[in-house]
Amino acid sequence: MLRIGDDAFAASWTGTLCWQADSPYRRGHGRKNWYVIAQPCTVDAPQTPFAESDVEVVAVRTGGPGGQHRNKASTAVRATHRPSGLVVVADTERQFSLNRALALRRLRSLLASGDEAAVRALATARRQIHDDLVRGDPVRTFTSRRGS
Repeated sequence: MLRIGDDAFAASWTGTLCWQADSPYRRGHGRKNWYVIAQPCTVDAPQTPFAESDVEVVAVRTGGPGGQHRNKASTAVRATHRPSGLVVVADTERQFSLNRALALRRLRSLLASGDEAAVRALATARRQIHDDLVRGDPVRTFTSRRGS
């Protein structure tokens, strides 16, 4: 957990870091500078909570084929997840309770796929940090030269 003052410490380590040393594995190799990048990143994506109390379920009528029953009875369901604003409509069944269950299942599925997309976006952003590496002008330089 970061405390007051830790932000300044973290900011002093954010950027390109340079390590200057002879490679213990590649003798005679001329490269002596290795660069890495240090940046803050988000590790976990927040999960969208789902509670049926957050869902507004409204009975609606639908048109189309199905005759008098479909045109007179309000068996279709429009479900709105208030925190996220997602809306789904279920009208495939002839009973309100079945359409309600189907609408809730669809809402759960939409929220889960949105959470999965957020996790993928965070992973992409973490991988993108690697491409932000700029060689030269390091924030900190570490030197570890071994004697010959």
